[in-house]
Amino acid sequence: MNIHSSVLPMAMLLCGAFLSKSVQADIINFVVDIQPTEVEAGQSVEWRLFATVSQQSPNNWGISNLSVNLSDSLGESLAPASVGSPFANYTFFAGAFDSSNKKLTEIAATLIQQNNSTAQAIHPNNSMTNTNLGPLLLATGSYVPTTTGLHTLAVEAGSLNSFFTASSQFLGNGQGFTVAVQSDSFTVTAVPETSCLPMVVTSLLLGCCYYRPTRFRKNRNFV
Repeated sequence: MNIHSSVLPMAMLLCGAFLSKSVQADIINFVVDIQPTEVEAGQSVEWRLFATVSQQSPNNWGISNLSVNLSDSLGESLAPASVGSPFANYTFFAGAFDSSNKKLTEIAATLIQQNNSTAQAIHPNNSMTNTNLGPLLLATGSYVPTTTGLHTLAVEAGSLNSFFTASSQFLGNGQGFTVAVQSDSFTVTAVPETSCLPMVVTSLLLGCCYYRPTRFRKNRNFV
């Protein structure tokens, strides 16, 4: 018996099983949206961070934990975030700015135990409520960029992104999401310089108006 003829089909079978499992993995997509897309230096920009579940498996009993880091490509400081309404009943972490790495780290929403009234993005097989897969508003925030040029607010996965796999399950016993991210960009322009010409013209006009009556009064005194 040729060993290669038996090993190759087995390897292909295992590879196929692995790929099939990978394709079916639950995915969480993080997308950040920035408004407005162009500001002057010193003006505020607003951002919103959305989470969407895709390729959801039937054993998904809802999001247990989401964690995200944000960073500005030109190193601007980022303020802590506010929780989005879909995750108002989760334990929310606003994030902390890491000045050394220039990141707002661990913006997170955590649910300690699964329940159908609170957990978000539950598979329809497991609940009649909270089955919306997204986009779900996870967090909002704002900051004031001071450096001119093109800025990108980059998104990256935090320490833990997971979902429950059973009813009433506790955090840590579920399964991890595969994470996909989408960043957004905006432009910061210089503050326009104020022209001094109108001030000069105004000063000249005021000077003329003041000078003429004074001269007229002097002439009357000599008559």
